[in-house]
Amino acid sequence: MAIQDLDANFIELFLGSVESTFSKVFNTEVTRGQMSIWKNNLSDHEIAAITGIIGEAHTGMVIYSMKECTAERMIRFLDPSMSKEFDRRVIYDGLSEIICILSGNTMTAFSENDIEIDITTPSIVSGDSFQMHMPNHTMLTVDMLSEFGTIDVNIAIKRHGKKQKNKAA
Repeated sequence: MAIQDLDANFIELFLGSVESTFSKVFNTEVTRGQMSIWKNNLSDHEIAAITGIIGEAHTGMVIYSMKECTAERMIRFLDPSMSKEFDRRVIYDGLSEIICILSGNTMTAFSENDIEIDITTPSIVSGDSFQMHMPNHTMLTVDMLSEFGTIDVNIAIKRHGKKQKNKAA
């Protein structure tokens, strides 16, 4: 998939949904930072949540990547009573829940624009300076800046097959 295969309207709806979710769930703004083509690795990050996108006219994936402390800050915001010492699985479970909330709000935003999609349950990958290689996928990376830290939203969404009616176009 080449950069020109990415669906710009879809990406805009997706990023708008991320911004809206942060406003509703975390009562804070998230702003768009640098936008770039993903270099097929996440070496500056410690944790990533990977979701698949499946629809009649779209297919692809979204990877949310960040430092572990960013994920921890978001989880602590949602559960301030969480103890200082906890198992890493708490971070993985909490991040999965946050991504599920984002996915649900994203699916609603797309449905309101007559785009039917499903988003898979997130898979969590973690470790120091891990790399992911996905041949045949060009991803757009958008740094989303928040009070919790930077969250990179890595998007590879391709339009295929018959086109759906799209109010956002």
